[in-house]
Amino acid sequence: MLKLLKDTDLQLFGVDHASRGSQFREGFAYLEKALYKHYTRIDSSYGQIEQATLVPKLKNRIPTMVTGFAQQDLDWLGQNGDGWMYYPQGPMRQLEAITAWRESAARHNQSEFRPFSMPMHLDLAEDPDEQATPIRLGFRIGRNKLIELIEVYRTIGVNHLFFALFDSDRPAGDVIHELGEYVLPNFPPHPINL
Repeated sequence: MLKLLKDTDLQLFGVDHASRGSQFREGFAYLEKALYKHYTRIDSSYGQIEQATLVPKLKNRIPTMVTGFAQQDLDWLGQNGDGWMYYPQGPMRQLEAITAWRESAARHNQSEFRPFSMPMHLDLAEDPDEQATPIRLGFRIGRNKLIELIEVYRTIGVNHLFFALFDSDRPAGDVIHELGEYVLPNFPPHPINL
């Protein structure tokens, strides 16, 4: 059973909930050191690492996708995140978020492609033409209207959209089959230049 951590749960691990933003930045910096520097020394409130290195050392950077704000501001996200995943919003509000994030990246001379990813809870209606009705973190919607909605999100800059079927009234297998047969063919993959 999935359970969200509460303040009391965090205290069991010796984590102060109010400091989670600074802990995220600290952990992010340690990850960068461990991945890309040889025999780096890491001193933290959790312990020390010295005379150890990750092998093999990576020649290319592993892109880091920050989820939500992680208690950071857009300036930090634009400087440090190679991509951003943010919760679903209506298209106009999502466009504002995507634009602000990419402008922040540009201010930090991060000119390479910066993907934006969005989760969406989906309750795929049996009626393919059912209009979108908001549900928690997503929509109840028919497949034809879903195709239109996905196209709107693609147009505003959502590069990756994934569905969570937690709120689905239909069996997951049926929904996945319908998505694969009717929705995905409308969105062929784009070649990736690495």
